Amino acid sequence: MPAGSGPQIATATTVVLAADTAEHVLCTVPPSNWANPNQLGNLLAMSVMFTGAAAGTVTFRIRQGTAITGTQVGPSIPITAANAVVNLPGLDVPDVSAFGQAQQGGQYVLTYQQSANSLGTVNSAVLGLETVSPVT
Repeated sequence: MPAGSGPQIATATTVVLAADTAEHVLCTVPPSNWANPNQLGNLLAMSVMFTGAAAGTVTFRIRQGTAITGTQVGPSIPITAANAVVNLPGLDVPDVSAFGQAQQGGQYVLTYQQSANSLGTVNSAVLGLETVSPVT
């Protein structure tokens, strides 16, 4: 994927959160190749529509790779869940790490972790990847 190309996206719809408090992968960007010689890395964007079913906290994270063990990119995004309350968290974050500079078959994941069991449903989630190039 040459600099400035994309986006590459992953989506998830109608995901009822698990009956546990473990971190889970919500969606995974397909394997992608990139080389960012300008050292600007990748731009990652996430957007979620979440409807609560109980009281608690749901935390979303973007990670490098395909699992919950990958290095986190950017901050954790916690939301407060409550019955029938809709939350619309989103975040744009650059990955300027070595991983974000060059990969063959690189991937990113969007994960969630909840403070109590079965706090609601992810109605829609999108994780986007774009390489970055200078605007001239």
